[in-house]
Amino acid sequence: MARPNKLMVASQQGIAVEEERTVDLVRRRSGGGTVFHDHFNVNYSVIRPTAHFTRDRAAEMIARAIRAVNDRARVNERHDIILDQGSSRAGASSDSEDMHVSQYEPATPLKISGSAYKLTRNRALHHGTCLIKSPHLKGIGQFLGSPACGFMQARGVDSVRSPVGNLYKNSLVMHNGFSNAQKDFQRRVILAFVQEENLDMTVIEAASPSVQEDITSTRLVSGPLWVVGCLGEELGRVPQIEAGMKELQSPDWIYGQTPQLILSADAAPVHLSSSAQGSMTARSGVIQSSNISLSANEDAASQQALNIEGLLKDKKIHEIDDFVSYLSAARFFRDEEKTALGTWLNHMFGKTR
Repeated sequence: MARPNKLMVASQQGIAVEEERTVDLVRRRSGGGTVFHDHFNVNYSVIRPTAHFTRDRAAEMIARAIRAVNDRARVNERHDIILDQGSSRAGASSDSEDMHVSQYEPATPLKISGSAYKLTRNRALHHGTCLIKSPHLKGIGQFLGSPACGFMQARGVDSVRSPVGNLYKNSLVMHNGFSNAQKDFQRRVILAFVQEENLDMTVIEAASPSVQEDITSTRLVSGPLWVVGCLGEELGRVPQIEAGMKELQSPDWIYGQTPQLILSADAAPVHLSSSAQGSMTARSGVIQSSNISLSANEDAASQQALNIEGLLKDKKIHEIDDFVSYLSAARFFRDEEKTALGTWLNHMFGKTR
């Protein structure tokens, strides 16, 4: 029997952005670019048979669902959901079903939801996160940026920086409250999914309690071709799910699945020495090789590079808390040079002392 398509709508929890300005790091199975989550966004996932999957289909469904909230929503060439910012274009088509063509004059759009995918032989997962009304828009860049940006080459999917915005306008959120805006988004997406899949409209009635109430335990209602409801925390005790959750929280998953990266020689700390060399290769978060030196003398530079490589080779980057302390054992460098090199590597890899 063919499995029905499924829609899961959930709000992101557990990410704190307060005075400490720190965030938790989570690595998702679908890969792709880095995404910022807070309490003011809603995550969604759509699972379909792989044969029925396209990278635009779910994004178009979400954009169609929210057009009544913000008629500037559309899908761009990267399958992101964006809000056009220009003035209305004269003579623009009024085709509300076209989720790709802009109805507005050219202007830099605001991204409100990206897309990520996990495809298997039989099933395809598309998920994204929609910014409902985040107060952290101006600060997101500091968490997604890297001092090594422009100096690192990686085999993974590059993150593409985009200006971001919120779906709901200030007036609506202030009047209804964030929780209501969140639930409004959920209702609209569930309705769009039901309509697209030609499901019985009783799904909407069945889903209503799960959307309207703050439910923490599992509550599911099913029909011949659908299941709707909430998944509670107790499901984390199911052995297979528990094992998957533990894996996703392990350092080996968070850091050890990192694609090969190369810290380019262009990143060398030339402010320390005009003859400085600074490159490194790591695979799965483990340093494979390095070529770091400061001396203008070829033989001395070779000694420095071999000594540093001996200290760093086969070490896991995430287990090095402070490169300054780690390089204190380096030979052929003055103490101030070791401190300067360690400080530079701390800066490149986001280490704090």
